[in-house]
Amino acid sequence: MSAISELLRQNLAVPRKVLGRARNVVNRMVYSSPPEFAMRVATHLTNEEKLALYWQALKLPRNCVALEVGSYLGASACVIGSAIARRNGLLHCVDTWQNQAMDTPERDTWPEFQANTEPLGAVVVPHQGLSTDVARHLSVALDFLFIDGDHSEEAVDADLSAWLPKVKPGGIVAMHDVGWAEGVRKGIEKHLRGRITSEKGITSEKRLPQGGGWQNLMICKFLG
Repeated sequence: MSAISELLRQNLAVPRKVLGRARNVVNRMVYSSPPEFAMRVATHLTNEEKLALYWQALKLPRNCVALEVGSYLGASACVIGSAIARRNGLLHCVDTWQNQAMDTPERDTWPEFQANTEPLGAVVVPHQGLSTDVARHLSVALDFLFIDGDHSEEAVDADLSAWLPKVKPGGIVAMHDVGWAEGVRKGIEKHLRGRITSEKGITSEKRLPQGGGWQNLMICKFLG
């Protein structure tokens, strides 16, 4: 990483894309996986999906701003937040923490989220409430948006309507449970078709939302 930084400091005529790729390779080598505390939080994400989100977040610009809808016990927040901490960024987490729209009974999961994300300190910024209510009052320009909340058609439509306008052109949008949740699939067709390009190795728009390296996770670059 120091060699890349030195190239930037000397302002040598190295193409920005080349430097970016080199930085990504170094990040993958030095920070190959999230810390242990992040990987052991209970979640519906597979280990492969956790790594995909982590590696994607490592590629975000410095001082990045990310946001996730649907935080549950904090597994994705820990994984994404661990990478964002390396980029000197912030991760906003939006949830009611009452376990609504889950396949388990409603309960207060806020204490568990707090305990699980405590190692990340100020990197994680929680917002307790309904996604659309939080969106009305939170002014952010997002480099990364991860939606894994209520999977009903109405809720996904509302989440994408509320948060996509806050994503920067060229920012990253990730959606979970694209392989089985009809509401998520309809939301993708309505809001993202024709507005995204694929990242290498991740589900492409031409095959949305099936196929790709992780059949239940879609990560794409948002064109705006």
